[in-house]
Amino acid sequence: MNEQIKVLLIEDDLGDARLIRMMMSEVDGFTFTIEHVGRLSAGLERLALGGIDVVLLDLGLPDSSGLNTFIKVNAQVPEVPIVMLTGLEDATLAIKAVQGGAQDYLSKNKLDSELLVRAIRYAIERKKTEEALRESQEKFRSLVETTSDWIWEVDKKGSYTYVSQRVNDLLGYAPEEVLGKTPFVLMPSDEAERVSGLFQDIVDSGKPYFSFENVNLHKNGRLVLLETSGVPFFDAGGVIRGYRGIDRDITKRKRAEDQIKKSLKEKEVLLREIHHRVKNNLQVVSSLLNLQARAAKEKEVKVILSESRDRVNAMALIHSQLYESESLSEIHMKGFIDNLLVQMFQSYPISDTKITPSVHIADYPLPISLAVPVGLIVNELLANAFEHAFVNRKEGKIEVSLSRSENGVLDLTVSDDGVGLPDGFNIDASETLGLRVVKILAEGQLDGNLNIISKDGTTFKIEFKMK
Repeated sequence: MNEQIKVLLIEDDLGDARLIRMMMSEVDGFTFTIEHVGRLSAGLERLALGGIDVVLLDLGLPDSSGLNTFIKVNAQVPEVPIVMLTGLEDATLAIKAVQGGAQDYLSKNKLDSELLVRAIRYAIERKKTEEALRESQEKFRSLVETTSDWIWEVDKKGSYTYVSQRVNDLLGYAPEEVLGKTPFVLMPSDEAERVSGLFQDIVDSGKPYFSFENVNLHKNGRLVLLETSGVPFFDAGGVIRGYRGIDRDITKRKRAEDQIKKSLKEKEVLLREIHHRVKNNLQVVSSLLNLQARAAKEKEVKVILSESRDRVNAMALIHSQLYESESLSEIHMKGFIDNLLVQMFQSYPISDTKITPSVHIADYPLPISLAVPVGLIVNELLANAFEHAFVNRKEGKIEVSLSRSENGVLDLTVSDDGVGLPDGFNIDASETLGLRVVKILAEGQLDGNLNIISKDGTTFKIEFKMK
């Protein structure tokens, strides 16, 4: 398939024009549509109409001559490739024309069909490449001018070879004030020493780097915190030539982050103090209940006060662990259960029975909203087991387990191998406050399912989901 190329020939010599037409008619694979004018003014009028792919321009015309002829044509149609024709052997003129934007410069005395066609084809392709490059440069320039980041290029010694205008907004310097300098002269001395050593390590590695924070001095003397990222570029032999990258002012962001951290720290201190005071207040309540229990004369009253004291102690234990742990909103239940068992052995001294505890708790933190009801449930069930499960027994076993399934369901089990529950036991009809508390907490607070098994002892099994 022939390629269609429209050519405007601006040539006042009719013989030369006829010869050029003949040369271009002898080429296979291309169809040239040639329009011929003899004066520059006529050529400019035709170019104004558009539709021309390439211009063949004689520099010696009746109404214009020399390089000025090219300049006028190029000014009117900078997007159209121009091949200049001349009968003079003037290398200086050729160089100036090509530097000015001409695609080629041909001597009429050495012209042949193959050379002419090749020059036209190359001229068109080079012009397309130039236009693509120009568009790319325009896009890059637009991005550079509109971004709030400072874009730069340094050689492998760190000296700036390109600096965008944004450096003025960030550091108060004009680009020409920064070109040829290194980033280190824009930093406080201690920061310059730190960064210069790191930069050399980066160059030696030849790797990109990202989000490198460094302190700079604004022209007015104030400190500016920049976040720098850069990528290396190399020569044809693969040797590193330098880095290109961006700087972003993160001074305000960093101040905001520091303020947030400070605020969080203050809240953390406050929460720790709250947990500490709650724990202390609960311990005071526990002590008062203990004193009341000791002073009470009726056994039933003593039991009620002692059970209330143990419930308060269980809650105080949770706040104690929250106060001492890294997290102020979550608690690892294994430590809590271990400490609770210690409290139970102290509260329920059973000298005639050897009780062996077994604790299997998944190393999984519970939020305080779940930890408190779970802790109270375990406290009630352990107290019930210590008090009732091993009557007239020389030994017994209590097991507490807490596991988590893949779908997020938690399984809490408290069991003993004691005497078991009475025949026909129904927790809904139970008059025992402790077991009623267990049911209320399991189904109301945890929104879980409570299952009670009385076989080879007693097992309370509660399944609930993380909230």
